[in-house]
Amino acid sequence: MNYNICKSILRKDIYTFLSRSASNICLNDYISNGILRSEPGFLLRVETHLDAENILIITLGDTKPGMDTEHGAVIFDIDRIVEREILTGQEVLEQEMDRLHTDTWKVFSSAKSEKLETLLNRRQQ
Repeated sequence: MNYNICKSILRKDIYTFLSRSASNICLNDYISNGILRSEPGFLLRVETHLDAENILIITLGDTKPGMDTEHGAVIFDIDRIVEREILTGQEVLEQEMDRLHTDTWKVFSSAKSEKLETLLNRRQQ
């Protein structure tokens, strides 16, 4: 059997959003209370090695209001990475992407506040 094996990093970058306030984010396993109480201008980057092949990187940052932005912005980015050889078949890749998406969604769900949930539901209507 001849398999094409691809040595690569599958990366799932989702949920980057802009908002007026960090109050849209909640304390969880990766985001501390101190960062949530910070004044504008904060930056958090957490790189967690879940095991030898799986990495989770969370970036949460806030920009101060400036000439170009009246309110500043909060940026929340979740990267879920797997580093190993993966067969290149479509079914295998789809399963891996689904797993990465599920992992990322769990982190996002644990970090979103009720205020953010309300905001997201209002935008979908």
